[in-house]
Amino acid sequence: MSFKKPTELLRQANAAIKTKTGFAPFGAERPRHTDTMEFLAASVLIGYKKRPGEDYPTDAMKAAALQGAKTAQKAIAKANDILFKVSALRQDEPAILTQVLESHFGLTSNATDLGDGLLSSNKKNKSFALTDLGKHDRRWVIEKIRQRFLHLSFHLNTGVYLIDLDVSNRTTQGKQAFSAADNQHTEANVFGYTGSNSRSCGFRNGEIHINFAATQTYSSLSYARIIIHEAVHKYLEIADLEYSVTESDGSIENHSAYAHDDVYHSQSLQYRLINADCYAWAAVSLYAGRVLMGSTAAYNPDWTQASK
Repeated sequence: MSFKKPTELLRQANAAIKTKTGFAPFGAERPRHTDTMEFLAASVLIGYKKRPGEDYPTDAMKAAALQGAKTAQKAIAKANDILFKVSALRQDEPAILTQVLESHFGLTSNATDLGDGLLSSNKKNKSFALTDLGKHDRRWVIEKIRQRFLHLSFHLNTGVYLIDLDVSNRTTQGKQAFSAADNQHTEANVFGYTGSNSRSCGFRNGEIHINFAATQTYSSLSYARIIIHEAVHKYLEIADLEYSVTESDGSIENHSAYAHDDVYHSQSLQYRLINADCYAWAAVSLYAGRVLMGSTAAYNPDWTQASK
């Protein structure tokens, strides 16, 4: 079911008032791009720019978005369940969780590895002791990640709203000009993310924008990874961890530590806990039952075609 976006109806009403009265109401000139919303399922809503006379977005784009959103909902819920059993029920840590903690958070199974001093203990399956209350041990890390997955699961399973990035036609995003040339390879983003660390309302951090055209051939699990990554920005206000690189001309450039970057594996536990890509790849890995990882040399298969 598709319908005209409420803000587009308001813009048209503003334009009509201006035509009849010559007076432009407040906000009437704000640039907008999307004008249509469509429910792909009860809990999956998309927004896009309708193109008269064209089948856009295509059925393939819609199907990919729907399956990606549903998989994201299931993946984050399963990941949270796995962590809950270890953190709250104090069950033994399954092998897949041990592997994911090491691969995506840099927390090895070596009991002497204290995460560069962040932890007081890194013993697996440690028995409960009152003296451990308030301490930062291995289960503290697991519980910290679980709480964040639980928060994401609540939001994603309440409903997913995805806006088409539409880089070939978009001219504005929010109140700013949009450069298709600069963003043609962008998978997704959360435009307007503030990083203010104020989680009172998910709406304040902008919506999740997905490049429908570029991701339509992604597997549902790879698509889910994108959605979860952007949801981390939106709902947890966790950024992409940046590191500085000195270029040949002496200038210093900031780069994000994504899973396909070599530097991803050199970051400490402390910093990986505040890196969005760590949570996204960890979630889909726990769901798939094996470690998935972006590749520096080639993005396939885990990057675009990860399967459960």
